Amino acid sequence: MRHPTAGSTLSNLPSGVTVKRAYSDMMQYVMEKTRIFFENTTPNGAEIWSRLRETMAIVLTIPNGWGSREQAVLHDAAVMAGLVTESAAASLIHFLTEDEASLHFVLSDRTNAWLEKDMTFAVTDAGASTANIAIYQCRSLDPLELTEVCAGECLPVRRPRDTEVVMNITPHFVLLEGGKHLRRSRSQKNSFQSE
Repeated sequence: MRHPTAGSTLSNLPSGVTVKRAYSDMMQYVMEKTRIFFENTTPNGAEIWSRLRETMAIVLTIPNGWGSREQAVLHDAAVMAGLVTESAAASLIHFLTEDEASLHFVLSDRTNAWLEKDMTFAVTDAGASTANIAIYQCRSLDPLELTEVCAGECLPVRRPRDTEVVMNITPHFVLLEGGKHLRRSRSQKNSFQSE
């Protein structure tokens, strides 16, 4: 099986295990652990979960290069895992490209002190096998309105050899006009660092 964006070959799955089954099992596991955490850390968590579970939106992030074929596999896996019913899947499953997710992550700092009207900026997310890059322009600050100037692109990155250590933190960079850029990693959720 070929990875659709990085061009690398994936190992064969065990006999009888499909890609859809692998995704389904992983989704089911993550949902169960999320439920347990929510119920144990939220006042009235079990009651709230039970009341809202059937209308819970499921947002899946996907590489920029993934199309309807890959989304269909994830859609079917989510139904197979019991995250949603087939009849509710169309309204409850949403796909978000990695560049859009990175943009929302970068903008999660509510002050957005670095953002200015008419500013053009790029957001990159460099992972283990791909780098996603998109360019946006800020049309308005209040309300916040952004326009995608250049469609997001997913570029393959060399896969590390088995002996190499790969950090599990993906830095997000925001490139501002004039060559300045800010770096914000997942470990620094509450601050940007000027570089």
